[in-house]
Amino acid sequence: MVGYPGSGKSSFCKRNLNSYERVNLDELKNYSKCVSLIESSLCGGKSVVIDNTCPDTATRKRFRRIAESGTQVPGIAFNTFKSRYQTPSVTEGFSDVLFINLAPQFEKKHSEELYCMFQVDNK
Repeated sequence: MVGYPGSGKSSFCKRNLNSYERVNLDELKNYSKCVSLIESSLCGGKSVVIDNTCPDTATRKRFRRIAESGTQVPGIAFNTFKSRYQTPSVTEGFSDVLFINLAPQFEKKHSEELYCMFQVDNK
């Protein structure tokens, strides 16, 4: 998954990808736990979805490498998402890239305003 924090990635995964093992750094708290869950799920024949912001090619490549070789993911310092965002592409080695327009639901007006403020333009 690729998107801003709070943009609906987790909700989408929970509603639509419940047959996948969902790996979320915020919930697992560190990369080594993410790596362990990814590796054990893949070894068990289960598909995995990375439920994180993954704003740039380098971040997505690190996660993809785990699936391909089982290597450890080094710590990643996230700067502002918008400044680092690069549109995912099949040229990165993925078999397919789906762009899904989410229809987020907000409990607070402030949350909606923040969401709109940080939209990625023309992507």
